[in-house]
Amino acid sequence: MGIIKLISTENKMQAELTIQMLKENGINCYYMENGAGSYMNITSGFSVFGQEIFINEEDKDKAEELINIFNEKDRETTGQQYNKKIRKPILVYLALILIMFIISIAFVILS
Repeated sequence: MGIIKLISTENKMQAELTIQMLKENGINCYYMENGAGSYMNITSGFSVFGQEIFINEEDKDKAEELINIFNEKDRETTGQQYNKKIRKPILVYLALILIMFIISIAFVILS
């Protein structure tokens, strides 16, 4: 039995909360920064690369069950359901607005 990746998180806070919850339930785990995440945390205080949480392979079933319970409780308390499919259209929309803004500025400058 070896070490396996359990999940990837989007930010350090989510990783820290997940690690704390797993350790409180007797699961040895740790997380690592993705990409240049460690460098970004040092220089800017945050990272856009996310973190990966690793556990012992024999703890996989228990850890996944705990993650599911944790996520259900999180949805209940916030009243929101996280949906990754929504994020991409919002980013595309914001990018289009930014492009239109830059084009309008260019027209004003060139006029």
